[in-house]
Amino acid sequence: KVATAASYSAKATAFSLLGKTASDLFLPFSQLSMLSWIALILLPRWKFTVNLALVAPVVNAVLYTAVLQHMIRFPVKGIEMSFSSLEAIMPFFTIKDGVLAGWLHY
Repeated sequence: KVATAASYSAKATAFSLLGKTASDLFLPFSQLSMLSWIALILLPRWKFTVNLALVAPVVNAVLYTAVLQHMIRFPVKGIEMSFSSLEAIMPFFTIKDGVLAGWLHY
């Protein structure tokens, strides 16, 4: 039997940052990354572009670490924390926190 996102979500302690869930955080952090790319494309020679473009990866790395740490501290029943194979990480993508972590890591 394949577990669904709804069955895992009912068992999960959702990640929250300043009262915002993974769903709430997805768009603003995606937009932050897009701003970095826009700066690199449109302002490649501006003296502040490199520093500005590094903001998003650093912020995303910090948030990724926080989400992953949360997933380790509050594991979801039915999902084993393992990074040993593709099959082992696939269940993470059935919960919103796991999808956010994967997106931030990507």
